[in-house]
Order: sequence, then C-alpha cells, then structure tokens
Amino acid sequence: MSLTGAVVNALAIAGGGAIGLLFRRGIPERVSKTVMIGLGLCVLYIGISGASACRSILIVIVSMTLGAAVGALLNIDGKNSIPDLMDPPPRHLGRGARSPA
Repeated sequence: MSLTGAVVNALAIAGGGAIGLLFRRGIPERVSKTVMIGLGLCVLYIGISGASACRSILIVIVSMTLGAAVGALLNIDGKNSIPDLMDPPPRHLGRGARSPA
C-alpha cells in the first residue's frame, strides 16, 4: 500500500503554511477576507452537493440536530470555548494556600 497521497498532502500543507507565514503581513485584509468568503462558498457547495447525493438525508438532519444540541449544552461558543482552552493558565493555578518559600 502506497502512502504517496498522504506524503504529498503533508508536504503541501507544510509548504502552504510556510508561504503563509512569509506573506502574512503582505496580504491586505480586504484580499484575505475575500478569499475566505470564496473558500466558504466552496465548502457550502461541497456540503450541498454531498447532501443531495446522500441516500438517507434523515441521518444528516438528525446528526446536525444532535450536534447542535450537544454543542449548546456544552457551551462550546461561550465561556469555555476552544480558544479559551489555549490561553496560558493563571500563575496562581496549582498553588495551595501556602506558597513555597
């Protein structure tokens, strides 16, 4: 079994990331925003075409509903969101009432 596709994909991601780091400040915000909107439209098209090709759309609807409900119950968008988890912990975290001398 050949892993050529996986290797090419990994190299493309690494190369694209490196190019993005080099030109991060050189791309105007207007262009970046427009490209992101275009990519969002592509993702929307892929999703719609995939959903229309699905034999049992009911499974897709139930999955989306359950996913939205679980996300709302876990408050994923709110206070304890994923970006908040990446913040460094407070300095006092882990220390008890007494601090080492």
